[in-house]
Amino acid sequence: ERKKERKKERKSSFKKRRGNIMCRFLVYIGDGTSPIRLGNLIIKPPHSIIKQSYNSKERFEGPMPSLNGDGFGVGWYPLLEECHGQVLSADTEKQHTDLSSHKAEPCIFTGITPAWNSLNLHRLSDNVFSNLFFAHVRAATPGFPTNEANCHPFKWKNFMFMHNGCIASFSRIRRKLLERIHDVLFEAIIGTTDSEHSFFLFLQVLHEMYDCRDCWTRGKSARYCEAYPECRRKTYFSSTELRLALVETIRLLMNWSTEAGITGRSLLNFAITDGATVVVTKYTNSEEGEGCSMYFASGSRFQEDENGRYRMAQGGRREQCFVISSEPLTGSTFEWLPVKRNFLVLVNSQCNMLFFPIEH
Repeated sequence: ERKKERKKERKSSFKKRRGNIMCRFLVYIGDGTSPIRLGNLIIKPPHSIIKQSYNSKERFEGPMPSLNGDGFGVGWYPLLEECHGQVLSADTEKQHTDLSSHKAEPCIFTGITPAWNSLNLHRLSDNVFSNLFFAHVRAATPGFPTNEANCHPFKWKNFMFMHNGCIASFSRIRRKLLERIHDVLFEAIIGTTDSEHSFFLFLQVLHEMYDCRDCWTRGKSARYCEAYPECRRKTYFSSTELRLALVETIRLLMNWSTEAGITGRSLLNFAITDGATVVVTKYTNSEEGEGCSMYFASGSRFQEDENGRYRMAQGGRREQCFVISSEPLTGSTFEWLPVKRNFLVLVNSQCNMLFFPIEH
């Protein structure tokens, strides 16, 4: 009898949650003095994101296995030395301590094979260094096909975006979202996911709030519109502007869902960067549970110690790098702290980490 009851409970729990397929992602940002090798984030740590792709500890339990095998993606901003064609040695992390990121468009590498089975990803990870990385392993939401166009992270100009979670019954609000987006951004959408659509909605909101309208009529962002002196936003968006635009994006999505009578649970763990600032959200519209898991660690350097164990080294008066991840990359319980439900994490260009409640 007890076994039957437990089986019913598991089935009931799964039915409530089966629409919420969870990906896993990772963000690394340093202050310009701590470039890191990609492999030291996504492969070598004991619970790296590649290991999470086949052995996740904090995805929901149920009849479905905890696999994120529907593709992967990594994105980074190249270092100045890479931009000038110099070859980086295996000791680059130790030798080049004064590098700063080249704030150009990010490089993106995606694939539809499972991350653990991609030889090219392993080869690449040994030879790419940056001060800002996004990494993502995908568990596709039913209805969104597995192809490279749907693999995270997504990019537009100097912006990069990824998502862990889902928007409940997204098809019912998709048309309203697309009606809001300017033709310049509409034409840049190449995939079908709720994630990519959310990214371009964010860009629309950002430019509505802080760009001059004249830039859209010319078909380009004010960020690239320095020839027109009437533009009041010529060079960058501040961390506050990025934060408020992302919160407004969440507000719009949830309001449209409410208007459409959607009662399902949405999970909006978003990550956005312009190459200088990183903004990450942990949000759910459900009163049940914490939403998708998220942790952070901060210190002077994320590295391998003399005993071959990866850890976040501490030293100096202030943090020099941050890792935000769906699950801790190491087994250390004191290095990794959970992000609270319905909170936003911001790391600005001065490498300061700030937390804000998400209210809409």
